[in-house]
Amino acid sequence: MALWSSLWKGEAVLTEKSLLFFIFPVAQTLFFIGVLLAAKKIFLSKSRPDTMAPGTARMKAARFLDLKKEVLYLALIFINLPFIHLQTSLILVSHGLARGVNRFYFLMLIGVLLILIPYYYARGKMLLKEKLPE
Repeated sequence: MALWSSLWKGEAVLTEKSLLFFIFPVAQTLFFIGVLLAAKKIFLSKSRPDTMAPGTARMKAARFLDLKKEVLYLALIFINLPFIHLQTSLILVSHGLARGVNRFYFLMLIGVLLILIPYYYARGKMLLKEKLPE
């Protein structure tokens, strides 16, 4: 059973079948829950439309909060894809169907995740410039 496959070398760490195979799913679950809780505490709590005065400012805050949620959920999806790719690669290496991690695919996933940063700022600036009815 493959336990780890390096991104740089073609050699995988092989062991006998054991419960160590579940290291990645457990790490993925804990990481997902940790990011979700941290985002709720830090990222989403900063703009609370229910605490603002009614009117345009409240509407903008509500739309900005929706944007934050959208970007958070996109980021969580793309954060989980590298974990899924690593797990799939380990299964394929264990069965002798692959030599290791597909580096190009893995780097593309990381690249798409990094693209979300300027996407968030561009959409945020568009929301700030948008004129809403009073």
